[in-house]
Order: sequence, then structure tokens, then C-alpha cells
Amino acid sequence: MKDLTSKQQAIFDYIVDRVDNPGRFPSYREIGRKFHLRSVATVAQHLKALEEKGFLIREGRQLNVPDGFRPKRGISVLGLVQAGEPLAAEANFDGELRLEDLGNDTFAVRVKGDSMIEAGIFEGDYVIVEPRETASEGEMVVAVVGEDQSVTVKYFHRSVDGVELRPANESYNPIRVANDPYFRLAGRVVGVLRKI
Repeated sequence: MKDLTSKQQAIFDYIVDRVDNPGRFPSYREIGRKFHLRSVATVAQHLKALEEKGFLIREGRQLNVPDGFRPKRGISVLGLVQAGEPLAAEANFDGELRLEDLGNDTFAVRVKGDSMIEAGIFEGDYVIVEPRETASEGEMVVAVVGEDQSVTVKYFHRSVDGVELRPANESYNPIRVANDPYFRLAGRVVGVLRKI
């Protein structure tokens, strides 16, 4: 496989990004606008070079990115997390979500309950968690509480007598973990994914 010029590499990277998100090959005009190429013929020349060098493949009349060039990165879904009263942790593997640009130790948990609905997190959503043992005031976290090692998603707040985990639903009370020897942070929430 031949090396790419810097322009070809930039165009290829753009195409890979567009194919993965939002899921379609960009038009010649979109590529032209992105790289300030005034002529569709110039775009066609770059795409032909990418095809000849093996970076693009033709499927009928369509160009596409070969599977080997697409970034493959998934994160483990480790079970359910309670958005309500704490729930005993389910340590079973619950599949894999494919996300890009997250740390290798990032994981996801599926939300059960409605204590975070005012934050836009609903039952069945996945919260993406960056493992951490500390949190800043007001950060959304996944925490382990109680002797049964229940897992919950809440806002982290320090109080005079320890830590308070606050819901985003007025129907629920905060969880105070002042003297909970089992309390620990699993990590901070860095994203939410909802399957539609």
C-alpha cells in the first residue's frame, strides 16, 4: 500500500470520520468545501488516488472505507446503575458500546430508575463513566454505597459531615454517606447514550 500525501491523508481522515459519524460517505461537494477545493474534478482526482492506493474501495458506483481502516473501539457495559434508590450492583457483562476518543478504562452502565430525569437521564439510558476515586463539587458520579455495595448515579457534593449524593428529581432525597465505610466513587459521568 502506497503512502498518502498530506492532503490525501486529511481527506481520508475526514471521510473515515464522516462514514462513522453520521454514518454516510460525504459528497464530492462536501469534501470540496471542507478542503477549499473549487473543482469537483479535483476532489475526484484525490478520491481516485485514495482508491488506487487501497484506502477506498468501490462497491458498485459507491466508494467506501474498507473495514480495516475504520477505528474499532468499544466500551464494556457492566450492568445496571440505579437512578432512584440504590440497587445491588449487577456485575454481569451487558454488551459493548462503540465509542471513539475515550480512555481505555472507560465503561458504561445502564440506568434503572428516574432520580436523574431533570438532568436528562432516563431509565434505559447508558451513562459513560471515566473511572476516578475523587470528584469535584457538583460533578455527576457513579458511586458505590452501603454494605450491599449498591451502585447509584448522582451529583457529588461535600457537606459538613461528609459527602452527599444528590438526585436530579425532587421526588428523591439525597443520600448522605458521612459514615459509610463502603462508600467509594466508581467514576465520573462523562456522557450519556440513549438508544432510540
